Amino acid sequence: MCIYICYHEARRGRRRGRRAGSLSLGLGGWALGRRGEQRGQLQGGCVVAALEAAVQAAAALAALVAAVRLDVEVEEEAEEDARVHHQEGRDQLGVAAVREECVRRMHEHHQELHLRIKQRPASGLQPTPQTLGGLQDAPEAGFVGAAKRYWHLVFTELADPRTNDWLLISSPLPGLTIIACYLIFCLKVGPKFMENRKPFQLKNTLIVYNALQVYASVWLFWEACEGAWLSTYSWRCQPVDPSTSPEAMRVARGVWIYFILKITELLDTVFFVLRKKQNQISFLHLYHHTVMPMISWGCTKYYPGGHGTFIGFINTFVHIIMYAYYLLSALGPQLQKYLWWKKYITRMQMAQFCMAFLHNTQLLFYDCGFPRWTAFLTLPNAIFFYYLFNDFYQQAYKEKQARLKAASDAAAALAKNGAAKANGKTRLKAE
Repeated sequence: MCIYICYHEARRGRRRGRRAGSLSLGLGGWALGRRGEQRGQLQGGCVVAALEAAVQAAAALAALVAAVRLDVEVEEEAEEDARVHHQEGRDQLGVAAVREECVRRMHEHHQELHLRIKQRPASGLQPTPQTLGGLQDAPEAGFVGAAKRYWHLVFTELADPRTNDWLLISSPLPGLTIIACYLIFCLKVGPKFMENRKPFQLKNTLIVYNALQVYASVWLFWEACEGAWLSTYSWRCQPVDPSTSPEAMRVARGVWIYFILKITELLDTVFFVLRKKQNQISFLHLYHHTVMPMISWGCTKYYPGGHGTFIGFINTFVHIIMYAYYLLSALGPQLQKYLWWKKYITRMQMAQFCMAFLHNTQLLFYDCGFPRWTAFLTLPNAIFFYYLFNDFYQQAYKEKQARLKAASDAAAALAKNGAAKANGKTRLKAE
């Protein structure tokens, strides 16, 4: 608008000056025209100034618009950031609320379970090492509290969670109770009970028992071959697979069944007692049947698989031969002439301990993840077992053969002396 006014006034001034210069005569007219022309030039300079002012105003207006737009964008970004932070805060509050609700419910559940255990001790909800660690709000002080914490650490936290809840595995007390009752019966109660009684024959019982042992050993040996030692296991060093894959659980189940078989083999000694064959219950027999269940229990609870299963793998094969021999012996005396290979079973048992010793020695040189400290338990035990079986072999077979040979030689010498005396008497009579 300012530009338009200035331009219009400039044109009017110039038209007036020219009109006055042309109509005036003389000096007065020329002067009036000159004044009008100067006024027009002055108003023309106003146009240029107005144009410059307009350009500056337009630039200022553009800068103002850009500043306003920038302020709007900044405010929008600030509002968006505030909205995002508000939503994140609400999400965090929601997660915290859910976590607090879960903790509250868990605490209420533990309190309710603890109250039921106190009020109904005969209902079967007895405290166990698993529940003692979770139900106590504060650890007990003193010797009792330390003992409970140590028990929970050794028999729950360090155990393999896959097998810890299986039969006879969660606590050592059931297995130790069975072994204690076994020793008491075989050494005290059983012989006292059979003292004035005739020995039991137990023929059918022995046939069924030995047949089941042969079947179980064959199945377990096949499981060990197909699931581990002839398929995926390394003969040098094999770690325990702690996963719940079908292959790992198959091996763990086999280790547990091997432990159950060691428990059932305690009946061997019970049958000796009931048949009044106390001479067969030697220190080797009792030591072997007592230690093997405890070793297999430890393997099942802590390391159900891996390098330590090798001794069970070869032991099941030996037991196939051994219980097959016992089965044939139980069928009757008509098969005794076919059982000349009994001494080779003892040789196989000595060979298995040599193989176990050599196999466990590899842990001292190769590291595959299986605990090396187990070698310091298995190696001396293998040596001790070999010594006991070798001593039994010497007494049962070699010394017996030496005695039989001595008796045979004595009988031959006696017969020879008798023949010589008879010949001497015949000669005297002839003379």
